[in-house]
Order: sequence, then C-alpha cells, then structure tokens
Amino acid sequence: SKPDSLWHFFSRVREMAPKPRVFKTPDGKEFTSKAEWRDYMMATFYSFKGVKGGKPDPKMPGTIDGQMFDIADCEDAELVVMDHCEQVQIDEVKNSRVFVGACESSMFIRNCTGCTFFVACRQLRLREVTNCTFYCFSTAEVHIEYSNTVRFAPFNGGYPEQAGHLATAKLPVDHNLWYDIFDHND
Repeated sequence: SKPDSLWHFFSRVREMAPKPRVFKTPDGKEFTSKAEWRDYMMATFYSFKGVKGGKPDPKMPGTIDGQMFDIADCEDAELVVMDHCEQVQIDEVKNSRVFVGACESSMFIRNCTGCTFFVACRQLRLREVTNCTFYCFSTAEVHIEYSNTVRFAPFNGGYPEQAGHLATAKLPVDHNLWYDIFDHND
C-alpha cells in the first residue's frame, strides 16, 4: 500500500542521513561545530597570548600551515613562529623578541614597546610602536603611524624550512623593501 511505501522511504532516508561532522584538533579534542573548533585552535595553537617571561615552545614548521596567527599581551618573552602564516597581528608586547618566518599577507604590529622583531611578510604596518628594532623582509613599503624611535634593518633570521615557507607565502626573496618607510604622520 502507498502509506507503507512512504513510511518505508522516510525510514530509509533517516538511516542514510549523514552523521555530524567531527573536527579534531592535534591534541585529540573533538568538536562538532567548526566555529568552536576554530576558536579552540586559535586560542591553543595559532597564538601566543599572555606570555610573561620565558620562552614558550616555538611554533614549528607545519604547525600553523598558512593559518592566521595572533600574539598579544606578552612581556619579557621570546616568541618564535617557524612556519608560514596568512595574516599576523601583534598587540601589546613589551620587552620581547619576536620571530615570524613567513607571513603571506599583512603583519599588523600595534602598541608594542622595547621589542626586537625578525619578520618576513608581504606588508608590515606599525601603529603606536615605541623603541623597537625591526629586522624586516617586506615586499611592500613599511607603513608606520604614531610610532617613534623605531629602527629598521634587513631581515637576518632563518631556519632550514624557511626558503620553502617564503615560496609558499609568495614572498620573492629578491624583492625586500625593508628600507622603504612611509610615515603617515608628518
């Protein structure tokens, strides 16, 4: 009969319904929501936040793999990212050394004091940065706003996989404009 076949059809559809997708993190945690997985990954793997003193484990090649990366609220620390990133934001860092191997997009550094940066990126933008030194690789002019006592020199960092990461991030090694500074304030 017709009602039986309709019931049979819908019961088969229910059996065939896709199971919820599971998003797994490198440390074994599982999420059914991609947004929750992304938030956890950002907080746990794709950032250095609140580091006060010392050297947290560096982000090794393959651990970031082109994702965004954040560094915030750190002091008296040595922060190392030996991988390629999409975009990097660095905020409120004091008296620290920061190394970022390859940033495919823009790197924003804001409200930092007394730091030394070793950075390779498409574009470097500074705002309210004081008394910092930059060993810089940038394929575009460096933009600074409301910053003072900042010093620039060519990039001088490196690690074995960096040439490959620079290529993946589309940063041509023969085009470094570390010296081309545009100050938005007269």
